[in-house]
Amino acid sequence: MGGRDGHRLPTREGRLHRGPADRADLRAGPLRQLQAHLGPSGRVAPRRRALRGCRLDAATLDDITTIGPTGFVGCVLVNTVFRDCVLPQAAMSGCRLRQMSFESCDLRGADLRGNQLSEVSGVSSLRGVIIEPAQLPGLTDAVMRDLGVIVRGPKG
Repeated sequence: MGGRDGHRLPTREGRLHRGPADRADLRAGPLRQLQAHLGPSGRVAPRRRALRGCRLDAATLDDITTIGPTGFVGCVLVNTVFRDCVLPQAAMSGCRLRQMSFESCDLRGADLRGNQLSEVSGVSSLRGVIIEPAQLPGLTDAVMRDLGVIVRGPKG
């Protein structure tokens, strides 16, 4: 995470609390156990935000609402949880989404094209997102897993 002067700080844990989010720099660095608690009115400033090439392992993002375009580009999100978030203009492009969970999120209008969705859970939060046809098999896997559907051969 970057400081006011823009230098990357070596960290394995991070916390985001109330305050300006326009100085956070998560480029090309591992960040584990991130917790973002911005409270009931936790809003990210309306300027464009992009996390590029970052790695968020076991990150929990709670109650985040973006009010402008927010991008995740080439990020690795492993065991990441988005909980009670509203991300209507979010875009994830070329990200590795492994064991990623959306819990009670509103992502309507978010652009998830160009990502593998087979390991995403919380598919009800994906209502209204934009995907491409090539993502349908992965999304089907995620839906089947979330619903606990068991597929067996014909009764014989």
